[in-house]
Amino acid sequence: MAVIVQGRCRLRLNARALRNGCTLTAAVTLVCLALAPGRAVRGDYTTKGDELSQAIYLPLVVAGTVSFGECFSRYEADSGPDGQLDSLSVTLYDTRGFPYRTEFDKGADGTIDGVTWTTYDDHGHCLRYVWDDGNDGSPDFIEECEYDNAGRLVALRWDFDGDGAFDDIETYGYDADGNIVWVGIDANGDGNSEAVAKWYYDASGHHVRYELIVIESGEIVAVTVFTWEIAGLVERVYRDDDADGTIESVITNTYDEARRVVRSEFDRGNDGLIDERGDYTYDEHGRLMRSEGYRYDEWESTVSYIYDDVGRMLERRTINLRAPGMLEQWRYGCATIPRPSDVAGERIGRLQIWGFPQQCRNRLLGFR
Repeated sequence: MAVIVQGRCRLRLNARALRNGCTLTAAVTLVCLALAPGRAVRGDYTTKGDELSQAIYLPLVVAGTVSFGECFSRYEADSGPDGQLDSLSVTLYDTRGFPYRTEFDKGADGTIDGVTWTTYDDHGHCLRYVWDDGNDGSPDFIEECEYDNAGRLVALRWDFDGDGAFDDIETYGYDADGNIVWVGIDANGDGNSEAVAKWYYDASGHHVRYELIVIESGEIVAVTVFTWEIAGLVERVYRDDDADGTIESVITNTYDEARRVVRSEFDRGNDGLIDERGDYTYDEHGRLMRSEGYRYDEWESTVSYIYDDVGRMLERRTINLRAPGMLEQWRYGCATIPRPSDVAGERIGRLQIWGFPQQCRNRLLGFR
């Protein structure tokens, strides 16, 4: 168990390791660079070093490095699918299991087209996210986050061109229940908010009203009123986009006994016709296994999911009516501790690793 070296295998990757623990199991996966550039041979071994079984060849992009003890994930996307990879990326995780670096090969041609870095505080809050488009060493996008003593997000700052000056800033205020009640909008990053968005809630914590106010004039330039109707496992939200008393749209969510959404319907125009519908199926562990999308009762797409034993996604397959399908796959591993004969601190040969860029805003506000 050592480093990956050109032409020979010297690294064991634990295919079933917990993301933060890197615990070895009896079955491991060996990945090594083959003699042909950009290809890797992969096979299943046991810890006794049995012969290679079920060897398959996988594209292995030469990119970044993995240190001993680090865990990583690799993502592959195949549009169609037609058997040819369209994009790759690899993500490195710190010892807490947080993704801190992702390298992207947008064309699956062996070229690193972009790199992201994410830093966290001691509590796991995302502090800074940097995107280097082109992998030229210069940031093209920066996002910074600030929190209060309760760990709540109180400010987001964006630098859209990576020149070191913030172009947009949002600040956040909360009520005693932790609900966001106002968002200050500084559209030019000078530290002064030009507008404020306000949210109002009912006693159950449902948002019932949204207002966008220009600070200088005090004018309310946008209002949305939400009316909630809950009966058992069915929840219906009526939306009035200009507070004139007319309902512009209705969203109806149906839940199962575990309070998971099994059907979501959208009625645009409040005319009683369902314009969009989504149906969702879960396994016994509560993981989403299948989602189906419909427009005007006509099937449009199906997405199916496969997970490993610890709940990490292994495969997502999308079938579309009007667009090419997509097969997305993830692989996980950890660099194992080297033997005494291995050079201390030696780096593992270049691996391309995957992970969706998880920006601070998405991570903290619960978006996927």
